[in-house]
Amino acid sequence: MEGGESISQAARNNNITNVSLRRWIEKYKNDVEVQSVSRSETRQHGEVEILKQHLHEVTKERDVLKAALLIIACEASYQKG
Repeated sequence: MEGGESISQAARNNNITNVSLRRWIEKYKNDVEVQSVSRSETRQHGEVEILKQHLHEVTKERDVLKAALLIIACEASYQKG
């Protein structure tokens, strides 16, 4: 539909029925909405995976720091004793 022509006019210009053109427009609109949702979900899935990796790294760092703190505490206790 060029230059704001009506659905009826566009259908006549392309030798198709109004109903066919309206169905096509509705299907196209739905397809575009589905694609938009799919892209958004894909982006969010990627972000979730990055966050999971970061959480895993931070958890490992925390565990190392806990072990180091335990070692330091044990050494301090041993030196006092």
